[in-house]
Amino acid sequence: TSAYALNGVARGVGTFAGTMVGGFLPMLFATLMQQDVDAPGPYRAALWMGSALALLGLIPLILISPAEPKQHHVKDEPTVPFPLLAVGLLVLHVYLSQLGPASCQFFCSAYMDTTLLLSAAAIGLLTGIGQFTTILAPLLTPRLVARHGNGWTLMATSLGTALSLLPLALIPHWSAAGVGRLGALALAAIWMPALQVFQMELVDPRWRTVTYGIVSMAMGCAYASVGFIGGRVVSGWGYSTLFSLALTMTLLGTVLMWGMLKNPAFVRREE
Repeated sequence: TSAYALNGVARGVGTFAGTMVGGFLPMLFATLMQQDVDAPGPYRAALWMGSALALLGLIPLILISPAEPKQHHVKDEPTVPFPLLAVGLLVLHVYLSQLGPASCQFFCSAYMDTTLLLSAAAIGLLTGIGQFTTILAPLLTPRLVARHGNGWTLMATSLGTALSLLPLALIPHWSAAGVGRLGALALAAIWMPALQVFQMELVDPRWRTVTYGIVSMAMGCAYASVGFIGGRVVSGWGYSTLFSLALTMTLLGTVLMWGMLKNPAFVRREE
């Protein structure tokens, strides 16, 4: 859990640094290229810079020495069937609970721009504060897991995400939008490391890679659903309806995890 938490911290640092530096790159390249900042050239160069920096991430992977895999005596172990019901319930929890963070990530900036009429600088400031919290938030995961377990952490952070969406749905004010976005981003950063360990503890080692792929697909489906449907909901009924629907779905995901934790037949007991 600590390793996954540190991974989340590193990801948050990269996102925050990229956001801060990326904001200045178009202006820098516009000066170097002697073009207007509204021209596409400076932004194209900034995107190429991001691609070049991403390629540098291959260097640490090359330098890592391969670890000796643990030898599992498959012939001596009984064949363990794939836990279809348990994984199916986890997939449903992931899908429902991620609709809240997805709606905030996709539509919070547009909401603050078109409805609250905030300036680009104010939106950037609120977004930057929220992203900064994602750097430190995963450090709380090992402490929560050690005290309550990964399943409880998933349930609690999903509930917290639903509560964070409440001011976005009910209070049309910049402070409510800022608090809601900050809460959703921070709790999602705590939720992720707990999920990564929980899904591995849920299944036999031979099924972990398959389960990881299925769960990742469920998370992607949640974001895709919000991307496809969210705009229609906003255009037809407004942002308040979108955040209310996302809140309701996230609560359902919380209740589902609570039910899983109450039934040991579906979830392996955490040691």
